[in-house]
Amino acid sequence: MFARGLKAQREGQRLSQAELAKRLVELGHGMHQTAIAKIETNDRTVSLQDAMALAAALNVSPAYLISGDYSMEKTVAVTHKLKVSPRQVRQWVRGTRALPGQDPFVFMKEISRDEAAASWGETDVHAVLSLAQQLTDATIDGEHELAQKLLANLRNELDRQEDAAGLRELQRG
Repeated sequence: MFARGLKAQREGQRLSQAELAKRLVELGHGMHQTAIAKIETNDRTVSLQDAMALAAALNVSPAYLISGDYSMEKTVAVTHKLKVSPRQVRQWVRGTRALPGQDPFVFMKEISRDEAAASWGETDVHAVLSLAQQLTDATIDGEHELAQKLLANLRNELDRQEDAAGLRELQRG
C-alpha cells in the first residue's frame, strides 16, 4: 500500500525519484534514488523512519500514504486477514476510531495525555477536532448526507462549548 501511495503522490507532484531523494537529503534523511525505486516496486521494505521522512519530503501526512488514498484503493490490508476502507485506516492512524473488531473503549482509553488534558479542560478540543476530521473524511468520500449530520453535530458542539464558557464567565464574575 505504501509503495503505491508513495509513487502516486510523487508522480502527482511531478517529482522524479532523484528529486525526491534530494529533498530527503535536505531533511537529513539520506536515501538514494535507487532505494526509492525499490520501495515503489516493493523490492525494499520501509522502516517507520523512512515512511515519516518520505511523507515529510512530499509535504503530506503519512496517514494518506498508508491509507490507499493516493492510489485510489477501495480497501487496505492492515494485516493479511484484516482489510478496511481507506477512511477507517486514516481514523485509526489519527487515533479517532478503533479498527473493526477492536474494543473502542480500550482504544480511546489510550488517548495521549495532551489530548486528554485538552478534552477535560475548559473546552473539549478533541471532540471538535474529531468531528472536523470526520466531516472532512465524509466530504472527501462524497458522503453528503453524513457530512450534513456531522456539520450539525459540529455546530451543536461549538454552541455547547460557547454556552459552557459563558457560564464559567458568569460564575467568575
